[in-house]
This record gives sequence, structure tokens and C-alpha cells, in this order.
Amino acid sequence: MQNQFEQLLESLGTKLNTSLVPDKNQACLIRFSDTQVPVQLEEDGNSGDIALGTILGMLPENVFRERIFKAALSVNASPQSNIKGILGYGEISQQLYLSDVLNMNYLNGDKLFHYLTLFSMHAKIWIAALETGNLPDLHVLGMYHL
Repeated sequence: MQNQFEQLLESLGTKLNTSLVPDKNQACLIRFSDTQVPVQLEEDGNSGDIALGTILGMLPENVFRERIFKAALSVNASPQSNIKGILGYGEISQQLYLSDVLNMNYLNGDKLFHYLTLFSMHAKIWIAALETGNLPDLHVLGMYHL
């Protein structure tokens, strides 16, 4: 008998034309072909939530880091509905990441696919910025005030 997370992965796998099953840690790593962004999905214990995240890249210790932090804070505070995920920083790893927690009770394969598509596009913008040493093009996200 499948649990809710396994059912959701099966439904998402149908949208992606592949078979998705959780590993022994109840996690599944998906790489979207259009963005090449790896997104990890993980069942959040017995809460009925699904946690998702991706590492965006290292942040150098210079002025660029401060500028990235300011841009990330602006994005996190934005009410824009097309911006998916919360930007965070790991002090030990010195990496920027994008994550979110969703309630599985309100999801199906179609809704999760749509959300993850926008989530991976958001991540790709930040990955490209960190790789080039430039601020992300927030206009793509519909933000014009930065």
C-alpha cells in the first residue's frame, strides 16, 4: 500500500514520463530537463508536508555576497505569486539554497508539476547569477523595483 508521498510521486512521474519512487530516506531527486536544476523532494515525517530544495551555489566573501543577500531578502519579501520558494543561506557550507514546504493534502501530480516547474526556473535564475558573478535578473520574476 502506497503512502501519500509515494502516490504523489507516482502522479508526478506520470507528468514527467518516468517512474519516481522515494529512497530509503523518503526522498527523491528530480532534475528537470529544461532547466537542469536538481530538486530534492522529501516527505516531512508524519506532518503531511513535503519539503523541497535545491542548492544554488557558493557565495564568495565579498561585496557580491552582500548584494546577493539584499536581492534575496527582497525576493523573499515579495508578494509576487509567480516566485516560488524561499531563499536561504547555509553558514557552514556558505551556499545559497532555495527551499519550500508544501502541504500534500492540497497537491496532486499536476499541481506539484506546475509548482516545481516555476521553482526550478526561479532556481536557475539564481544559479546563473552566482556562476557569472552578477545579480539575478529579477525582471524575469516580475520584480522591477530592485
